[in-house]
Amino acid sequence: VRDRTGATASPRDAANAPVRSRTQSVPTSRDGAARRNATATRRLALWPPQPAGHFVLLGTQRTGTTWIMSEFARRSPCVVHASELFIQYDWSRPARQACLALLYRTEPKKALGGAPARRQCSPRFRQFLDRTAAFAEKHGHRTVAGFKWMQSVEKDWPWLKRLWKEKGVRVVTLRRRNHVRTVLSRVTNRKTGDAHPTEAKAAAIGRKKIKLETAHGALYKHLRTVSRSYNELGHFHDKVKAAGIPAALVAYEDLVGPGGDAALASLRDFVLGPGLAGDERCAPSIPVAPERVHRIHGGSLRDEISNYDEVVSKLAGTPYAKSLDEA
Repeated sequence: VRDRTGATASPRDAANAPVRSRTQSVPTSRDGAARRNATATRRLALWPPQPAGHFVLLGTQRTGTTWIMSEFARRSPCVVHASELFIQYDWSRPARQACLALLYRTEPKKALGGAPARRQCSPRFRQFLDRTAAFAEKHGHRTVAGFKWMQSVEKDWPWLKRLWKEKGVRVVTLRRRNHVRTVLSRVTNRKTGDAHPTEAKAAAIGRKKIKLETAHGALYKHLRTVSRSYNELGHFHDKVKAAGIPAALVAYEDLVGPGGDAALASLRDFVLGPGLAGDERCAPSIPVAPERVHRIHGGSLRDEISNYDEVVSKLAGTPYAKSLDEA
């Protein structure tokens, strides 16, 4: 009889060799899965502290997203936030997946040729990762983290749907009812080149009337572009809600008009989630911190558009005429 080394064993040695008991456990695929889960748990334990929850603010250009993000932080010390993260960088889908895995503390996969996940993130994204970890370490699990994502989010919906639902990400979608004001804000931004001016500069810009181009249907085309963007945001909100993901669809006008403070408080509580919304440690300071993002236009459109009468004439009989009713 030959043993495993190839040496010859006597019949007596063979007879006395230990025999595996039928009751002795044999490694199974379930054991392998348990080991992998344990390894993943150990890796997660080595990561920096994480927030109690996450949120995303969806919108389009000149809708008020930056102002609302600022209001979240101003009205709760438990919120850490960032502006747009998926811009000004050569993002690929695997890189977005890997970097969100780091932010949401899922098991990060390697991306782009096997390089570590963090290396695939933009400098801006890495800064937010570090700031979120530092914020959570300082305040414990009494924190929520969020960032802005413009309409490019829609192309990632198939895999985001699973990720957001798994992690309980809360999704806020912001639109404006008044499309003329959206156009006015975009034109002003294009002419001044200052998206978020200081309080003094915002007041100075607001005092100057802006001309809206109407020749060759330019204004109507611009308004239709805005309308399509807002409709697409509404459809995306419906998909998010239908997927069972916490979702809120908000109109900018409801946050800045009469009752705006109550609407902002309600939206803040939605972002915080049921676990933190009632926590007095997440309530705003008294008095509330001063604003950091300032509105440029808040008066009558008649006082803000230099060719107002021409705009009224061009929009007469169109769905956008109602945007001028407030004037």
